[in-house]
Amino acid sequence: MLSRPPTPVSSALLVAMQIQPIVPSEYAKGYDTDTDFNSAYAKLQQGKTSEFQMKDGLMYKGTQLCIPEDGDRLQWICEAHTSKVAGHFGVEKTLLNLRRYVYWPKMHLDVSRYIRGCVLCNISKPSNRKLGLYLPLPVPTRPWESISMDFLGGLPKTKSGNDYLFVVVDRFSKMVILIPCKKTVTGEGAAKLFFQHVWKHFGLPTSIISDRDSRFLGHFWRSLWGMMDTRLKRSTAFHPQTDGQTEVVNRTMVHLLRGYNSKHPRTWDESLPYLQFAFNRAIHGSTLKSPFEVCLGYLPQSPFDLAFTMSDQPLSGKEEEEHIRAQKFLERVRKIHTEVEAQLKRSQQRYKARHDKHRVPCNFKEGDLVWLHLGKERLTGEGKKLKPIRYGLFKIIK
Repeated sequence: MLSRPPTPVSSALLVAMQIQPIVPSEYAKGYDTDTDFNSAYAKLQQGKTSEFQMKDGLMYKGTQLCIPEDGDRLQWICEAHTSKVAGHFGVEKTLLNLRRYVYWPKMHLDVSRYIRGCVLCNISKPSNRKLGLYLPLPVPTRPWESISMDFLGGLPKTKSGNDYLFVVVDRFSKMVILIPCKKTVTGEGAAKLFFQHVWKHFGLPTSIISDRDSRFLGHFWRSLWGMMDTRLKRSTAFHPQTDGQTEVVNRTMVHLLRGYNSKHPRTWDESLPYLQFAFNRAIHGSTLKSPFEVCLGYLPQSPFDLAFTMSDQPLSGKEEEEHIRAQKFLERVRKIHTEVEAQLKRSQQRYKARHDKHRVPCNFKEGDLVWLHLGKERLTGEGKKLKPIRYGLFKIIK
């Protein structure tokens, strides 16, 4: 039951609302002098084009309003990209949103330039552009002068309790040393493994390349290499090529272990001697020689060779002949090292050329204003996923 009689319709206040787009009338005055639309406007006045139409004194391309150069194009882009309902999307989505309503030539360039300068996008969005050309490490001049190290995880636990693989690679000869270990290995434990399996055979390198694993960054390793005059170089997310050597070996080892131990995965550490021998005996694509040849000067025989190898005739025991043999051996080793060094440089140049096709130069100089990009490993604390990934702008002082 109604609490009071209804108000007569005749006395009701009816309000009709209609949203009218506000388009400056100055647009209509600018088409004939605008460099982008003057020729199309002239043809339209003569009835010689069907691509454009006139409506209420304004020029349209289909349903898109034509915006002259002095028609606040920047404001239109801002509305399509920066407003809260626009979402700060990328170039393509902003263009699609803008083209629903307006048109002018070379919109893509204007939108791209605007979004590149958008502060909010710069501080909050990662970039897909690969900046900076490939910067290869210096090529070593002899075996075991420079090495790279890494851990390979995700392996099943064996009978010996091993579930990690410590991989050491000589950057000159490409020889690998595979050391099974446990995931719980500490920095000191990793150093002991290095001395037990690498140092006693090849001595200390002058530089070691490693990723940012905490076991390689601890005070123990820094103190150890500092006392022994060995430089520890850490690869970064910005230049992953510095640790690319062990990454490639890791992938190869996973494939080989899968082939050797797919039926018995918990015995993978028993296959390592065979894998290491096979890898070091195979010809490497960068050096065009096997790691054994580069490092030792000869190729160790495998069971396969026994059926084909012809034994050398023993030389006489004269001291002069022994001396000549020693000289030839040393000359062969030196020749191999020279060839390998040259081949490594050629391989680096080929890789750099192939790599740089997909990257753009990024050269800075003093006085430039730059963004400081922080990788995800640098962001800590609560809500780190929502923290800005770029800060700036900062001026390069030196």
